[in-house]
Amino acid sequence: MFRMADVKMLKRVGFIGAGQMAEALARGFIAKGVLQAGDITANDPSNERKKVFQSFDANAAASNVEVGAPEALRARARRCQAA
Repeated sequence: MFRMADVKMLKRVGFIGAGQMAEALARGFIAKGVLQAGDITANDPSNERKKVFQSFDANAAASNVEVGAPEALRARARRCQAA
């Protein structure tokens, strides 16, 4: 069973797929004070869905790797994509 108390220990959340369910969860985490918008990252094939997340100050990732990877790995992934 899912409990909000279990989520309070999270530092960041990433969504691979920024659909309506991911949006509802992200907005709920923010509304309940579990996470700040900057602690949430999402990736989706649709740029429109990424813009929805950006509209409430969450992060939109360029790839699924960026969603779950530590910052050093994300920076390396961005360099590889640029090459």
